[in-house]
Amino acid sequence: MTQIQTMTNPELNRALAELMGCKVVKVSEGEFAYELQDSSGHCINTDGRGWESEQYAWAGAPDYCTDPAASLEVQSAAIAKDADAYVQNLAIVKWGQPDEDVEDTAVWNKTMRYSIAELLTARPRERAEAAYITMQGVK
Repeated sequence: MTQIQTMTNPELNRALAELMGCKVVKVSEGEFAYELQDSSGHCINTDGRGWESEQYAWAGAPDYCTDPAASLEVQSAAIAKDADAYVQNLAIVKWGQPDEDVEDTAVWNKTMRYSIAELLTARPRERAEAAYITMQGVK
């Protein structure tokens, strides 16, 4: 998980965009030849023009780390992939590695409502990190 915490927001946004099926495509020759496309092949550049390079095109990826709506989108994808792993990864992102007694069912049940409520207030960056961990399968 340390690797994810050292990623910049643009690096994590690009990694998540790739996991969400986005890709940069060269669509023409000339100065603005590249566009960022979603998994359906639709251009997701907000102004509809191309970019000068692949690097600039990736800068147009959704901002999963600070935009609440985008972080909810990637959270939904991670939950669809593995809901249990996502909740566990989000708890680790928010609170760090669990103590051994966290695995104890009685402890979990006692604090479940409060813990879930706190997880629901996760910041977009925390959602993005947990989604990346879940979708990438890394710890």
